Amino acid sequence: MTPTPRPSSPKLTGALLAAVLDHTTRECVLFAEKMMDTPAERRSSPPITNVYAGTAGVGMELLQHAEGAAIGADLARWTVENTPPADLPPALYFGRTGTAIFLAASQVAAAAPVRLTGNERADQAHGLAGIGTGHLILASQTPDDPAHLDMAATCARRLIAGDVADPDESVAIEQPGSGVAVDTAFAHGAAGIADFLLSHHEATGDAAAGAAAEERFAALAKVADSLIDDLGGPEARPMGASWCQGMSGIVSALLHAARAYDDETYLSLAERGARACLTVAPGAWVTSQCCGLAGMGEALIDNAMATGDDSYWRGAEEIAELMLARSGGPPGQPIFPGNDLDTQGFTWGTGTAGVLSFLRRLDRRIGPRLWTVASHGDPRPPHRRPPRLLPPLR
Repeated sequence: MTPTPRPSSPKLTGALLAAVLDHTTRECVLFAEKMMDTPAERRSSPPITNVYAGTAGVGMELLQHAEGAAIGADLARWTVENTPPADLPPALYFGRTGTAIFLAASQVAAAAPVRLTGNERADQAHGLAGIGTGHLILASQTPDDPAHLDMAATCARRLIAGDVADPDESVAIEQPGSGVAVDTAFAHGAAGIADFLLSHHEATGDAAAGAAAEERFAALAKVADSLIDDLGGPEARPMGASWCQGMSGIVSALLHAARAYDDETYLSLAERGARACLTVAPGAWVTSQCCGLAGMGEALIDNAMATGDDSYWRGAEEIAELMLARSGGPPGQPIFPGNDLDTQGFTWGTGTAGVLSFLRRLDRRIGPRLWTVASHGDPRPPHRRPPRLLPPLR
């Protein structure tokens, strides 16, 4: 029996990228409108309002687009009205801190510092590093309110003192030689913690945070070097290149250190790490920010912007082509599956809104990743450049 040939990836041109970006923005707008129009009695569960899986992630991305900004603002107002009456966690990606940033950026609600429980983990996704990062973002949006910097300082002090809860064991399954490194990666591990401590030092001049960041980045560099070697080995897995458990998030943290310390060691590691991600990307099965191709593409864009090397833009374009090959529908109107691969997903962490974040940066070639301190300095959304015919990228 003759095997069926695998479909080739569409070749990305400027016109195709513009069509995909416009279509994907409309898809996210339609999702938000449908969610807001669904009567409460027809919902199967309470609304999720966080960054990773809820309205804050979708809405913040919509604010970045002229075509989506009004719906993003509507979604912020809807979020205020529909936030469940529950004691939600204070986390950046999975709790109230990320939602507060979205509402403040929408100019719908002023943000007060969250309340800590005293039992927070250390990490970016659920813990003190993310809460601290979020309050640095809020401080940049409301520079006259010192309360947000005070909360960031509290998070930094607790991290330095080790006053943190144990990490969730359910995500701490390491696979030697695979490149997967939950305890080192950005979402759940050392890279995200070092990144926050450095950001806090840069924002406030906190000497203790600066010293802790420098020490942690030195340790991160040693581990990253080994992980990059793993990604070139026979046991390498696509998750080893992910933002949440692998190299993509580590790369962005290393670039932060390279800028802050003017250190070629960190820059070289970040470049090697990005190229390693590109090597294993064809094996990635999901398109998302958290676990898949969008997170890898963001790391390549970060490198392109840091170095001025167009080869990283070419690499990011290859990531977009892989995404289109994994989508349903025609190339100009893709349907991006969620991480379950069964249905279209729309959330920022595991769906179309996160894919849109990557496509937007690839199209505009400006601006840092969302949910980083650098990306939220101006609460006014940067809208897309005027439409124009683009030459082929290749």
